[in-house]
Amino acid sequence: MNDQSTKNKDAISSNGMAATSHPLATEEAIKILKKGGNAVDAAIAASVVLSVVEPNATSIGGDCFAIIKMEGKEPVSYNGSGIAPKKANYEFFKKNNIDTIGLTSPHSVTVPGALDAWKNIHNDFGKLDFEELFLAAINFAKNGFEVTKVVANAWNKNLDKLSQNKNSKNVFLNNGKSYQLSDLRKNILLGNTLELISKKGISQFYEGSIANDMVKSLNVLGGLHTLEDFSKQKTIKSETISSEYKNIQIHQCPPNGPGITVLLMMKLLEKLEINKFNSNSVERFHLEAEVTKQAYKVKEENLADPNFVNVNLDKILSDEFIDNIYESISLNKCSDIGDLNIPNHPETVYLSVVDKDLNTVSMINSVCYAFGSGITTDKTGIILHNRGTNFRVEEE
Repeated sequence: MNDQSTKNKDAISSNGMAATSHPLATEEAIKILKKGGNAVDAAIAASVVLSVVEPNATSIGGDCFAIIKMEGKEPVSYNGSGIAPKKANYEFFKKNNIDTIGLTSPHSVTVPGALDAWKNIHNDFGKLDFEELFLAAINFAKNGFEVTKVVANAWNKNLDKLSQNKNSKNVFLNNGKSYQLSDLRKNILLGNTLELISKKGISQFYEGSIANDMVKSLNVLGGLHTLEDFSKQKTIKSETISSEYKNIQIHQCPPNGPGITVLLMMKLLEKLEINKFNSNSVERFHLEAEVTKQAYKVKEENLADPNFVNVNLDKILSDEFIDNIYESISLNKCSDIGDLNIPNHPETVYLSVVDKDLNTVSMINSVCYAFGSGITTDKTGIILHNRGTNFRVEEE
């Protein structure tokens, strides 16, 4: 795991705060707050910056999940995950003898939903002009930024992946080599793309020239994507799912988001009275590992798109269901949950922002695995995620 500790430094403010995985993104969020923007404006601006400075973890070619809590109102969930191509059906995969979707396969790329989610959130709650939220990211993409240690490590680990795709090799490698710590990194193609989106709107991404570029870049590799697929992308706005932990209400995004995993873990930890164990004790580490294993097992067995599969949240979060799992956890031995399709280190950025009015944003942006599919578009400098690798090629 990468060391991202804060070295026990406290941060205190009465006018707003922002926490992201990169100092440039955090600085931009604070600047937006100082300009009079709210937490939503700041979170979106930070997200666009992260799509430039942390391409290993996020991209406008990725997806987004967010919970927005405006002061005095109930929290709202935004699901910016993308739909699979219409032609990507079981018959196609069976005919072509495809039983799993590879990490670098064009079939792992669903329609990127992050931009549509940001725009929907901004339409509902934003204060500043949407265009203004792109300015810092455009500057970093065109004029450059210094590569951080975490990102440099990711580049070194994924040199082979980025070398496999012609566009990725040209756009994301430095003369065929990984970018190193403190290297000046630019992505002028992406800067131009962000500028076009900021001035002409996200329709360019889902219906215009950018969509054309993404579709053509995927089709040449065997992808099934069409302009119609991109034009049908729609962010899902809904109520959150929630449960209590020690009298605190915890909110998560509903399926197909993985929020049930967190709620299940918190319920199990509370039932196990985890706080009675020393935070550095073997017993606590063991129980936390067991809870994590059990929660991910439930996630793997149940999580799906509710438009196609019934995900029984009431059952999963019921006392009876929790009790059954609780009884299977032993302090003296490890449970056997079989093989799970859990990535070793999925690449995602998390950020949170609160403004002076106590409006709050909790947001995840992701390309799934490091540098996503490793597929970069021909003309727009966008690296595409690979969330679709989680699909299972099984007959209904």
